[in-house]
Amino acid sequence: MLTYNQRAEEQSATIHMLQKELEELKEYQQHQVRQAQEDRDELQIYRDRCMKLEAEHELRQAEV
Repeated sequence: MLTYNQRAEEQSATIHMLQKELEELKEYQQHQVRQAQEDRDELQIYRDRCMKLEAEHELRQAEV
């Protein structure tokens, strides 16, 4: 049978492990949020470029 101190130490270790896991999950979530924003920004750049190229293409077609 575990003594009170042993049980307290086990619970403390478990809490520490869970806190560490929670912190890692928070960091992962923050990374994912940053990555998603970077992806949205990059996608917007590509959309803008595409619209510019389409406009230039339409101008060239109109000149012909």
